[in-house]
Amino acid sequence: MNKVLSVLFLLFLFTSCSKNEQAKVDQTSKKLHGEWVSDRSYKNDSFGFKITIPEKWDLKKGHDEQLNEMGSDLVAGNNQNMKNALKTAALRSHKVLSAFRYPLGTPGKTNPNVQIVIENIGSAPGIKSCKDYMKVVEQNISMGQLKVDFKNDGKDIKIGNSTFYQCTSSIDYGNMNIKQVYYSKIVDRHIFFVNITTIGKADEKIMEPVIKSMFE
Repeated sequence: MNKVLSVLFLLFLFTSCSKNEQAKVDQTSKKLHGEWVSDRSYKNDSFGFKITIPEKWDLKKGHDEQLNEMGSDLVAGNNQNMKNALKTAALRSHKVLSAFRYPLGTPGKTNPNVQIVIENIGSAPGIKSCKDYMKVVEQNISMGQLKVDFKNDGKDIKIGNSTFYQCTSSIDYGNMNIKQVYYSKIVDRHIFFVNITTIGKADEKIMEPVIKSMFE
């Protein structure tokens, strides 16, 4: 269960990244990383985004190797080529945060969560829009062992004064239906990607303060 909730779907652009490219990526990405304005409030003026994580939530800032490994194992299974591609994609990405209502492994909890990543897509010139990006994500996930139903419901929405692309997916896992909502925006060949995961109405209610902080 925890493996499913840890999956980040934006780390799936299987393009190569040389050492010279990586140095450039790291340098340009930092300009778009945003900042923590308090212990639990993050804002990014470059993308026009802000979010506040409630006090009782389990918050991790920056990269979390354990979550990356869990997500990689779930999506790629025994496909070593896909695992290697995921690691390459992770090098092009800046993990902003992972926030779970409860610590991973808490028994008897479905654990709604939000995860945010900024990825450099400069090495993928064919991606012209967030919709293109999601099509690539869908295509690459279909090659793995995780079965995700991407909905044909993409639309532009306003978050604060900024326009983001919103779309959704669902995953049937045992007797549960996991819902994911994605918000994304491209600036200077970097994509800002928000992934919100819930299971059922109770989770959606728990997630309301987090989503409200985005739209205020």
